[in-house]
Amino acid sequence: MIETRNKMILILAIGVLLATVGTVQATAAKQRATELPRLGNWIWPGKDQEKLKQLLALGVGFTSSYDLDPVVGKSLYEAGMMTNLCPNRPSGAELIAGLGLTAEDMDQDSKGNRTGEGIESALFYEAVPERFRKYLIDKIRPVVKEPWIVSVLISSPISMYGEVHYAASTAGQYAVFGRPAKANFRKWLKGVYHNDLAAISRAWGQQIKSWDEIAPPDGPKAKSGGIDTRQCWSDFIHWYNWWLDEITWRSLQTARQETDKPIATMIGGPGVGYNQGLALGNYGPVVRMLGKLRPAFFNGTDGETLFSVRYARAACSQYGVEQMVEHIGPPYLTLFHQYDMVLNVLACGADHVHLAHLGELFDDKNWFSHTWKDLAPLVLRYRTAYRKSDAAMFHSYMTSWYRPDRSNADSVKLYDTTNTLWTTESGYPSWGRALGSPDIVDDAMVEDGGLKGRKLLVIANSSVTVTSRKAVEAIRKWVAGGGTLIGFGEGCLAYSVETDRSLKATPGMAGLIPPSRTEAAKRDGAAKIEQKVGKGRVVLFLKPADPELKDAAGKRFVDDMMPVLRAEADRCGVRRWCNADDEYKANLLYCGRDLRSGRHLFTADLIRSAKNMAPAPVFYTDRSFDFTFDPSLKGDAEMVAFTDSFTSCEGGKAEYNPAAHILIVRFKLPGKLTLKFGKS
Repeated sequence: MIETRNKMILILAIGVLLATVGTVQATAAKQRATELPRLGNWIWPGKDQEKLKQLLALGVGFTSSYDLDPVVGKSLYEAGMMTNLCPNRPSGAELIAGLGLTAEDMDQDSKGNRTGEGIESALFYEAVPERFRKYLIDKIRPVVKEPWIVSVLISSPISMYGEVHYAASTAGQYAVFGRPAKANFRKWLKGVYHNDLAAISRAWGQQIKSWDEIAPPDGPKAKSGGIDTRQCWSDFIHWYNWWLDEITWRSLQTARQETDKPIATMIGGPGVGYNQGLALGNYGPVVRMLGKLRPAFFNGTDGETLFSVRYARAACSQYGVEQMVEHIGPPYLTLFHQYDMVLNVLACGADHVHLAHLGELFDDKNWFSHTWKDLAPLVLRYRTAYRKSDAAMFHSYMTSWYRPDRSNADSVKLYDTTNTLWTTESGYPSWGRALGSPDIVDDAMVEDGGLKGRKLLVIANSSVTVTSRKAVEAIRKWVAGGGTLIGFGEGCLAYSVETDRSLKATPGMAGLIPPSRTEAAKRDGAAKIEQKVGKGRVVLFLKPADPELKDAAGKRFVDDMMPVLRAEADRCGVRRWCNADDEYKANLLYCGRDLRSGRHLFTADLIRSAKNMAPAPVFYTDRSFDFTFDPSLKGDAEMVAFTDSFTSCEGGKAEYNPAAHILIVRFKLPGKLTLKFGKS
């Protein structure tokens, strides 16, 4: 009897175990089906089975599509292809149809020139973004619950490619002189000034008798050392920024109300600083929005630029969202961009990779197709995570609001000389290499604690850099707690933007350096000032970090700073996990442990020079590189690089594919590697 009972118990236990295993497997399968895969692309293959086969063969797990055909979506899903739903945007005509708007209501600059990209519309008219919100609902609601939809990527209704930034007028000016834009601006002013004309008159330094007489100022004017300090301008640019944020927030909220699946939006080139004061496109504030609406991811479409990928990765980590990386697409497809993006994805720990093309991936005769047949396995083979750096460089998007050229590209110009879309032919130095590949933080990120746990912050100021009062106070507190702040030029943090949007002069690096010390240093001809602040210190080099600034012999100051910055980073105890060479010709980056194999993973950028739209980059030849590593790193390691001239390796075992230019080296740590290169 006891034996029979034990058998029954055993049978029941096995049944429970099998049921549990089945439940776990089903749950895991469901989880896999709801996660955005590693690799995706913009073109939905539709009913084209040949294109579908090509994508699946590459390992592409999702496509981003505007198509909502449930029959096709389901068939792709059954074949193993998820869909990242992209509702796109309606035409400008559709957004304003039937609203009774005239030519005076369209977005335009002070001369009547309409927007030069995207759609001609009246986006400051309240009914227009509301129509866009309803458009999103109509596109998302019917299909978003389908299993083949894995996520939703929201386009901005303003810009050409749906990225979160403004479109300039055809004359390159602010398109804010349509009647709705002026009315929107006045309404905002009434709110912040509590409908008090006397208050705004005092702030603007002019008599204003009626709200209706107020018009947006026509572009920034340089005063007080290179920035526009007028209250009227600061009010305008805050309103201008607020409205873009408002449209973005409403759109993202609309998507979140329709689904609990991951939602996203995207920012491209303006986010690095060029013309950012007009286009905006600010990483920190937008990623912060996504963080409030998780699950979410952020698509940065400047994946060929290490500065941008590092910047987006730091923001995504800070606000708890995933990172998607996308390269610039047609007509600007370039080979070295693809190499750079793969290196950047691995080095920064990006979650997803997005291929931008218009069918080139499906064309067997196109270099883009051949290249990604080689690169896709690398993206899928490795998976890395974010590693917070001890050092950071500061990118102030707020500074671009006040400079007369409406730009602040100070940091991106000096971050990396070849791993970039922006200044590949400039020959500028790579400060990022001297500093050990620092993260990038912006005004919003600093406000929200982005300096916590860091040892060094560098502000590569070329003229005048400003930031918010909240960010200034965060920097001051961080320095007092033990951080080191390095700045350049007397204009570095020379103003703070107060809570009432006024600009307050804060000479001496946000008041951290007494004026007497600055005057003494200038009188004595000193190159820098070093000031102890609490447990930390402030270092101000009196020359600005202007890459065009040269001495009588034609030598650039920013070049001379490379060894100085390295020494400062070492003095602060910035962790340098690996090193390529003292000249910073190659860039060796530690990616952390590969989450798939457990090996330490490194990438090596071996490009000597590159040009946008050129057939191929120029790699280093006829030389060797000695790679060294932090002695605390132990165990199996692997390095990924691209080259066309590899000959031999000492200290590891190399696998080289000359046709694909892919070099993979396996080695043991602690140890070192010597790589030798011959003719290309």
